[in-house]
Amino acid sequence: MCGAEEWADALEELNNLASRGHLRDEQVIYFRIPILFHLKRYEDAILEANANPNFRALAATSYAAMGRYDEAHSLLDNIHPGQRIEKNSCKGQVFFIQGSYDEALRYFEKSGEFMPAGKVRIAQTLEKLGDYRSAAKAWERAILSKRFRASNDLAALARCYRGYGQEELARKAEALIP
Repeated sequence: MCGAEEWADALEELNNLASRGHLRDEQVIYFRIPILFHLKRYEDAILEANANPNFRALAATSYAAMGRYDEAHSLLDNIHPGQRIEKNSCKGQVFFIQGSYDEALRYFEKSGEFMPAGKVRIAQTLEKLGDYRSAAKAWERAILSKRFRASNDLAALARCYRGYGQEELARKAEALIP
């Protein structure tokens, strides 16, 4: 996970790229919404998401983070069917924020595991459910699908190995952390 300072730097860099014309407006909005979410600027993220019909589903996680679960679910229930993958992923995130991990997993699995971020969400959810063996396997798939290993992913993998008694594997995972 990035800290607030890293997210603020990411927002500044995104704005710099946009001002130099290196990104299309739609790309800027797509990247800005999650950055605003991680900065806990939920209202700003909602405004950005609602400004473009293609990104309305992304507002749901901000509603959920603010405890406005009914609004989050209502928004997602009324999303255009063509955005099914985004909708399922966002629905999973809303349930995850709510603490309804079984439901979150169901929606993350519906959205598919084809993107590294989806694999990470499945691994995080399995870990929250206490299924450390399955979570470790999911973390392994997530880590292998990424171009770069994130130290927090390796730390999560080590936690899961420990969760089902695999101390040696946990130490090996931790040895890979930069």
